[in-house]
Amino acid sequence: MLKCGSITPQNKEGTLLQYRIRDKKILSKVIIPIFEIYFLRTTKVYSYDLFKKVLYSNCFHYSSSLKNLLNTKASANFEPFKDIPSKNWVIGFTEAEGSFS
Repeated sequence: MLKCGSITPQNKEGTLLQYRIRDKKILSKVIIPIFEIYFLRTTKVYSYDLFKKVLYSNCFHYSSSLKNLLNTKASANFEPFKDIPSKNWVIGFTEAEGSFS
């Protein structure tokens, strides 16, 4: 669907696959817009924000400092969108005969 990137096997059996895009322009023009429309609603948004910072920085080569930055975890009290229920939550709530009163 995206018409970019490559898929490679991650194990000998070929049961684990990896989808990889290495072109900074494609990441900026194809992948970032997807996540700007369909927001992440878990702590993954923290990793996404870090990824975007690195992508748009002038230092896009892989280094130990970059690796450390991308491996940092959100703090335990990090709760993105904690006050905004997702569409799926609202649908599940109403289908389960929930009440808003």
